[in-house]
Amino acid sequence: MAAGTSARAQTIIVDNTHDGFSIPSGTWSTFDATGQWLTDYRHKSTDDATPGTAEWRPQIPATGSYEVAVWYRSTGTSRPSDATYTVHHAGGSTNVVVNQQINGSTWFVLGTFTFNAGNSGSVTLTSAAEPGKIIVADAMSFRGAGEWRAMWAYSWGSGFLNATQTTNMINTLAANNYNVIIPEVRKAGDAYYNSAYEPQATNVASGYDALADMITKAHAANIEVHPWIVTYRIWSVLFPSPPSSHIFAQHPDWLMTDNTGAVLEGNNYYLDPGIPAVQDYVLSVAMDIIDNYDVDGFNLDYIRYQGAEWGYNPISEQRFFDEFGELPPTSSASPLWSAWGQWRRNQVTDLVRKIYVHIQATKPHVVLTGDGITWGNLNNFTGSDTYNYVFQDWPGWMQEGIVDALLPMNYKNDDTHAGQYRDWAQYAIEHKGDRHAYIGQGCYVNTVANTLTQILDVRAMGADGHCQYQYQSTNDGSSSDAAFFSSMKTQVYPAPASTPLMPWKETPTQGILAGTITDASLPNDPIYGNRIYQATIDLTGPETRSVLSDGTGFYAFLKLTPGQYSITVTKSGFEPVVVGSLTVTAGEVNMTDVALGEGPSGCQKDLLTGFEGYPTNTGADVMFRPPTYSGSTTSDLLSSPNEAEVTADISAFEGSNVSRVEWQWVDNDLQRWLRLTTSNVATLPNPTVDFDRPIRLRVRLDSGAVRICVGLRETSASGPIGSDGGTSGTIEWVGAANTVSGSPQGVLVNASPGEWQTLTFEPQIDPVLAMTGDSVLTSATGMGTLEHIAIASTGDAGPHTLYIDSIEQICVPGDYNGDNVADLADFEAYGDCMTGPDAGPVDPSCTAFDLDEDDDVDAEDFAQLQWRLGM
Repeated sequence: MAAGTSARAQTIIVDNTHDGFSIPSGTWSTFDATGQWLTDYRHKSTDDATPGTAEWRPQIPATGSYEVAVWYRSTGTSRPSDATYTVHHAGGSTNVVVNQQINGSTWFVLGTFTFNAGNSGSVTLTSAAEPGKIIVADAMSFRGAGEWRAMWAYSWGSGFLNATQTTNMINTLAANNYNVIIPEVRKAGDAYYNSAYEPQATNVASGYDALADMITKAHAANIEVHPWIVTYRIWSVLFPSPPSSHIFAQHPDWLMTDNTGAVLEGNNYYLDPGIPAVQDYVLSVAMDIIDNYDVDGFNLDYIRYQGAEWGYNPISEQRFFDEFGELPPTSSASPLWSAWGQWRRNQVTDLVRKIYVHIQATKPHVVLTGDGITWGNLNNFTGSDTYNYVFQDWPGWMQEGIVDALLPMNYKNDDTHAGQYRDWAQYAIEHKGDRHAYIGQGCYVNTVANTLTQILDVRAMGADGHCQYQYQSTNDGSSSDAAFFSSMKTQVYPAPASTPLMPWKETPTQGILAGTITDASLPNDPIYGNRIYQATIDLTGPETRSVLSDGTGFYAFLKLTPGQYSITVTKSGFEPVVVGSLTVTAGEVNMTDVALGEGPSGCQKDLLTGFEGYPTNTGADVMFRPPTYSGSTTSDLLSSPNEAEVTADISAFEGSNVSRVEWQWVDNDLQRWLRLTTSNVATLPNPTVDFDRPIRLRVRLDSGAVRICVGLRETSASGPIGSDGGTSGTIEWVGAANTVSGSPQGVLVNASPGEWQTLTFEPQIDPVLAMTGDSVLTSATGMGTLEHIAIASTGDAGPHTLYIDSIEQICVPGDYNGDNVADLADFEAYGDCMTGPDAGPVDPSCTAFDLDEDDDVDAEDFAQLQWRLGM
């Protein structure tokens, strides 16, 4: 069984190239064209005398509901409007008629049907359809719906304290069609696994790794394992004294304190969420489990304060004082009470965010869940004890996407608090955003019948699943455990089910940019160490956002549209730092750390686009319009080929994607050219550039020869590099000294098959020639847009194919201080940056002197610098 996929609902795709596809009757031809799924598709004329059939037969992993969707390539009216698909499912057969003239090259849903495990289900397509058409058989998708069926198991008593108990527990859950176990593997700074930080629990069999044993047995039974930790609880008076190396003994100064100075709450001690070192420690404990065990998920319990009277540790008090000028209030009548409450909520949320991002960066399939408080009546959430007493903002966690699912601990006796149970369940379901809500039941306070009623009710409300607390106390004592599980199986879980598919994890469309902001002077602050709290990180690119770094210096932007971004990091007392060329890829985490106060920030190159993160071979416009779009050169071009699309069909200069441009001129005349424009394109339109800085692009030309320059529009743009700079202003060519009947004669690019060539256009030193302007490149802001790339004929009509990658606005070579001029002020710093040949890497502040980009600063760079300075 694959790691991390023990019971997760799957999407099974059967393509016409797969074993599950067959042609029961008729002859279906194979064809290859843009818009198909995978490498080709099958088709057949509807006029054939004998109709044919195509069949897709999936291997279904578990009985359950599956959404069935079809993929076909549409070419308009040449397709039939009445293609009939027959879905053969557990309940019989259902015909679905599809108009193949529309909705092509996407997943078109036929419906949701129940399929039994195995390959007894199928979908068939008949060619008996509208005459005179070509019907297509390509791919079929079966997406498991799934339901979360979980049970918490605590570690204070028997359940998994030895191998026999673990076997019995897993067997019981498997026999009754559960698919998730949530074992308490850290209850109070102790461990039911091999921990690098905390001692083995005293009530578990000596040397027994309960978590490892449970994973092996649960995965064999198709059950997911989501270990549960009590987040801030660190020790109990019920335990013997901890070893001297334990964090409780090492750092009594980290304990949560109430407003009277007490540190003991009941029998337990807790770490204070407001201490940055505590957040680091808990993250380390969490990642120790996630990195070293094949877990399917991770569950945060007690991810909160113990009450409004808690949080008064002197370190937290000092942090609040530094921020607000007063110590935290102890009375709700204080004007700062609301700020003190929000400050504590922030500490909890900051840890959830940090754990989530680190999981995504290392094991993105692992599911993070948080246990939500649901105390009392729900009149409005911001007036609830959840929000104002224990300082949880779990709706905010789901909206930001820093948990994959919420487990509201909705422990209500259905005889006395039925309304509360349903109000909280409904609220969680309505506020889950694009995440999941698995409603918790307190079966220990309910009769078996009441627990069944609660589960059935939240299932009807639309919950993604449920979780019972707990394995050791299945009811209020009125029935046996055996009776509970028997009722669950016969009345709620009669057949096995997969856990729900999480589209944001299985087929992600968004990415994350995160990192840590530090102080380069290494102050070793007693609270923050070398991290910077409340630095502002401004994000620009496909999206514009702003966040503050937390107490550990950590920041994160989640749910980002893939593409190229820049961040600007500012903090009072430090020079701002701009970091560009940050690629955000769907389903991945870009970790970018930034140090403030590390010499001159200088210039950072900005990647306008590397074409990463965009769909390939779809014909979609990314940065460039098709060659014939511009009226300036339409008459110079044939109507076909006419492509400017993202592709991954060749080896990119960087990453995996490039832009492929295909065209043919009407004849061999040298006056022919094409204007590959960015004007108001849907994706990355009118990218802003700085007229003082060079523009660099990588091109690959496998045959023929062309001349290339760039057209810059003088729009007086004022936004960040790469942002939409508008379309108003005249255009100047950079890199062309003359024209042939209006065709700009730029840099000659000869074919170099399979090789990438670098073209750099420097407005400060290259020739500037008017297209619609005056041969002087200027604007009110010194900025404008990359309006087009001009490609001129060298006497060969073609057809031609040009690949483009890594379009960048780079720094002025030799410009150390970032003022866009290489002068004597920069020259003075050269000696401090010299490394000698092959002695890199180059210090980040010295990259301006690595003029030949060979990762050192040596005599070859010095020679180029002298030339630029006229020395």
